[in-house]
Amino acid sequence: MIATRDQQEYHWHLNDNKISSDRMVGKHGGHGSHPIHMHPVRPFYRFAATGLGASMWFWLMWRAKKDGPVLLGWRHKWEH
Repeated sequence: MIATRDQQEYHWHLNDNKISSDRMVGKHGGHGSHPIHMHPVRPFYRFAATGLGASMWFWLMWRAKKDGPVLLGWRHKWEH
């Protein structure tokens, strides 16, 4: 593979600044090198988040159905 001029300049700048992937990722690399470790989410919380998110969207769509014409100016709020 032939490197383009931009790629050659990019690699030249990396070598010039002494930045290597080992320093950026860590000596071991991969999963264990990051200082923040996220634990897996319990199924109850995933289920609760999905349920609450769905109820929020159902509520928004319900209110848009009921109040949408008033908010868009198609109807006055005192007209039933």
